[in-house]
Amino acid sequence: MSPESAPIKPLSPNEVAEEKKRQIPEVVLETVNKYLGERAVRGYARIDQDEIVKDLVDSGLNRSDIFKHHWLDFEEIYREVGWNVEYDKPVYWGGDNYPPHFKFRAKK
Repeated sequence: MSPESAPIKPLSPNEVAEEKKRQIPEVVLETVNKYLGERAVRGYARIDQDEIVKDLVDSGLNRSDIFKHHWLDFEEIYREVGWNVEYDKPVYWGGDNYPPHFKFRAKK
């Protein structure tokens, strides 16, 4: 470390969403925003994970990179701007059979 550089400090919980924004490709947020614009009714929207992934792959991203780099971990970014976001997927041992999806609800 050079004498002029500031020391590295750990991220606070409030800074995590900003760091995620720097790490997640813009096309991810553009894709989620597209679906929110199409589907949000009375402050609620559901978006299937497979729809997002398909669009991202169609835009040129590599499917394995999407998961390896956690580019779908965008919940905190949307919470910061007024959404309650839940990720729901079937339980392996529970016999559930539905697609993994994100639920967006406007905060009251």
